[in-house]
Amino acid sequence: MNAQICKLLIVFQILLASEWQVLGKAQKDLGDRDYVAVMISNSTPPYVFFEERNGIVIDVIDRAFSYAGVKTQFLYASNLRILKELNHRSIDAAFASPGDASTHKSDPVIHYRNVVVTKSSFIRDIKKMEDLSTINLAAFQNASRFHKGLADAIAKNPGYFEVTNQKTQVPLLMAGRVEAILLEEKIFHYYRIQSAFDEKHFKVHFLFDKAPRFLYFVDEKLRDSFNQGLKKLRETGEIPKIVSQYLKKYQL
Repeated sequence: MNAQICKLLIVFQILLASEWQVLGKAQKDLGDRDYVAVMISNSTPPYVFFEERNGIVIDVIDRAFSYAGVKTQFLYASNLRILKELNHRSIDAAFASPGDASTHKSDPVIHYRNVVVTKSSFIRDIKKMEDLSTINLAAFQNASRFHKGLADAIAKNPGYFEVTNQKTQVPLLMAGRVEAILLEEKIFHYYRIQSAFDEKHFKVHFLFDKAPRFLYFVDEKLRDSFNQGLKKLRETGEIPKIVSQYLKKYQL
């Protein structure tokens, strides 16, 4: 195992420890607080920056709640843990894959476009879901919940796995540990730039369309308040400004 992979594992352990610490505090204070506990992924820049406690999605959610007169506290965790806590009603809202049938979905917060990325030297075509059934592929956690057909495509693929920390995906690809990675387009470019890899080394396969992402709520009235704030945020034109700010800052 090389030094870069070891470093990434250490970072993951730190993030996991922080996740448990913050989550424990939120659960302890759940019945006696004046803020909304929102759980969100911890490794998805430019949408979420764990250390800086900001990002496109965080800013949009925070501003929408502020229009509704609601304070927010963001909790950071893996996609799988977010879904578990939402279904257990340990948090108020979650920005993740859909929860169970009794959760309440907001209006679209933002749109993501997931892509499959290979090295530029990869010679096979990836044009349909079935093409993912025979390649070594590292996807973001819970990827199969977002795309119809993906679960079937990878069901018998021993080379498919999902990562908790998306920071590892580009290094895994460049080290030859996998043939392809599945992640959101801007998240890929952020980690590519941070890893100092030129775009010419990669081939991006646009297998998926842009799709909305939502905030899922335990309480329907709180969801409605958030939607009202989100509507005002759109009317003021703030969302494109927030997106543009981060894309410009990180040269995306």
